[in-house]
Amino acid sequence: MGELYLPKVETTIPTKCRELYHKVAESNLSEEVLEEIKNVNRTFSKNVEKYTEQIEESTDVHRIVTNHVNHIQLQQNEELSTMIANNVKEQVGNLTEQVYRKLEKRMDSEKRRRGL
Repeated sequence: MGELYLPKVETTIPTKCRELYHKVAESNLSEEVLEEIKNVNRTFSKNVEKYTEQIEESTDVHRIVTNHVNHIQLQQNEELSTMIANNVKEQVGNLTEQVYRKLEKRMDSEKRRRGL
């Protein structure tokens, strides 16, 4: 049988990989330290998630309050428009009464002058 031909594979580890491997090997992080780092990372992730939820809730509250304020302003504008319209009607009514009274007085004085 024929021999299998396998291509020659580069077995040297690139320089950066070797440096990283030696750094990790030299640091000899204990399991306790590694577990502590993982715990800190989990806590940090939970805090970020909690703050994100709080920001979303604050945004919702802000939107609700803004909508409520806009609704109140709309109501107040409508009430103010109604009050102004009623006030204008009342003033027109008062002016109309004054004009009629003056006309009646003139007519009465004109009747008396003519002797009717």
